[in-house]
Amino acid sequence: MESSKKFTIALFGGSQGVGKECLKQALDQGHEIITLARDPKKLQDIPKNENLTIIQGDVFDQEKVDEIISKSEIVLNSLGGQGNVCSKGTEKIIKSMKQYNLRRIITCSSLGVGSSYYDCSYLVRLFIFLIISKPISDKNIQEDLLFNSGLDFITVRPAGLTNGASIGTFKTENVSGGRIPRCDVATFMLKQIYSDDYLGKAVSLASV
Repeated sequence: MESSKKFTIALFGGSQGVGKECLKQALDQGHEIITLARDPKKLQDIPKNENLTIIQGDVFDQEKVDEIISKSEIVLNSLGGQGNVCSKGTEKIIKSMKQYNLRRIITCSSLGVGSSYYDCSYLVRLFIFLIISKPISDKNIQEDLLFNSGLDFITVRPAGLTNGASIGTFKTENVSGGRIPRCDVATFMLKQIYSDDYLGKAVSLASV
């Protein structure tokens, strides 16, 4: 895709973390963002912007998801949280994308999901098993849905997330652990709007 082209982006999970970084950077780049927020107050710190539309609602509400997807060209998916938010929310997003003929979805997953689990160091695998096995399990279901969706998906699997300043370098091979700032994950995800390098794939990500 032409790197200067601006898009209307449906953003899910934009109220915090990587999703909020995606929101800020996408607006800075001139894209239009439509985001679904259960609590719009979490976005009060974002300066008013004519290219930002915040719709109050829940990703489990198919009508709200449809409302956003129907007005958009590309999907950024940074869902997170307890229970089955990632898998059930992504299921509704995929359904809506097919209904409104959207093709590209870029999703923030996690190192340790899918085949990347076997690339992780022993300590990382132990951490997954003891501390975050439930969210990783939900993201495994989420990735299965994407791989079987028939859509033009790209799944990004970041290592340990930090709130630090941008490092600006990316390691995408032989990632067994490590860290990466949330802002850099967002930068990488937005670059995938224009790139087919990881189309139909999952890519692990850490700072070099």
